[in-house]
Amino acid sequence: MEFKVLTDGVLRELEARGYAESTMKSFNRALSVAVKWFDHEAHGQYDERSHAEYIHHLQTQLSVGKNKAAWYNTKLRCLERIKAYAKNGSIDCGYERCGIKVFVPSLDALAIIESALATENLTEDFKYKLKSNLRRFLCFVEAHGSSVNGITREVMVSYIHDRRDVSSGHMAYIVRSLRVLSEHLVSIGAMKSSPDFKFIAPKRSPRRLLPSYTEQELSAVLTGFDRTSPTGKRDYAVILLAVGTGLRAGDIANLKRTDIDWKQKTISIVQGKTEKPVIIPISGQICNALSDYILSGRPKSDCTNVFLRSRLPYIAFKGGVTLGKIIDRGCARAGIEKKKGRSFHSLRRTFGTWLAAEEVQLTMIFQMLGQERMDSSKPYLSFNDAQISSCAMGFDDIPLKGGVYGELR
Repeated sequence: MEFKVLTDGVLRELEARGYAESTMKSFNRALSVAVKWFDHEAHGQYDERSHAEYIHHLQTQLSVGKNKAAWYNTKLRCLERIKAYAKNGSIDCGYERCGIKVFVPSLDALAIIESALATENLTEDFKYKLKSNLRRFLCFVEAHGSSVNGITREVMVSYIHDRRDVSSGHMAYIVRSLRVLSEHLVSIGAMKSSPDFKFIAPKRSPRRLLPSYTEQELSAVLTGFDRTSPTGKRDYAVILLAVGTGLRAGDIANLKRTDIDWKQKTISIVQGKTEKPVIIPISGQICNALSDYILSGRPKSDCTNVFLRSRLPYIAFKGGVTLGKIIDRGCARAGIEKKKGRSFHSLRRTFGTWLAAEEVQLTMIFQMLGQERMDSSKPYLSFNDAQISSCAMGFDDIPLKGGVYGELR
């Protein structure tokens, strides 16, 4: 297949999707470089072999410093779109960035998402989660040759079933995002009626006990950070703050410098999930880690958030998702197994579990976790072996005169 024909087709599709002028210039430049390589090394032809050889060429350039990581990723992203176009005759809406699939539907679809979410009174963190789900859904719609005006109950059912097995833990967010979108589409006349999601949402899986981290594991993770580097200082402070306070990832990502009272050693925030204010005590160790990052590692920026990206532009994290990469990298560096269901949120569970192990009253744990209801704290408390073993008593000192156990004596 002729590579130049494929690049022309990809550029037409990108332009039709309404990509920004700066993005189009970047893609044009990357594809022009690719065309020269394929003309010289593969006689202008594209196939699986030349695809693999070009990736090897890019990786080699990156390893010897001839390519910066951002430019390498742009070239790789363009090649993935070439691959999708060669296979399906259309480009893939999603691409990999930092190991996370990013979905970019058309400009019309993005506008519908913004207008739908604007009708809801949602926190920014929750709105970000719904927006991510809606971007994926509308990419799904467009990949099947439809548009916003063609969304029906059947399309939503098809998408839910498509995501059921791979995103079962996020099904509540998926259903909520589709409900918000469908109600908005009905209000503007683009959809006849909103589906009754009680009948089309899959049955919720039984809640399983998710693993927390042990003291030894977290010690290995924290020791592994290079605290002489700005990124190491930031990551160390993030993990220490999470396990020392039980704060949610979104609240850590949104933490402002003005939220910290250094004299009283407290953090005062309005929680993103519950919208309830809390005052959380922090240890001297956490204060030292935060001050070390702010004074010696944090990039100069007008942003008021404590934690910033380590690369330009120096802005705050968009949400708590990025923090998950910090704990994943820390665990990989320390040689700790990536258990199913264990993520950054498990640091919150670890905080609650350690408090329970110290026999802190459940009411106190409930307050320290900033929960709205008492029973909301229970999923954050893993079993404590020492305390449970004391409950495993025999019947030697208990008189049994009848019944099943009495007959066994």
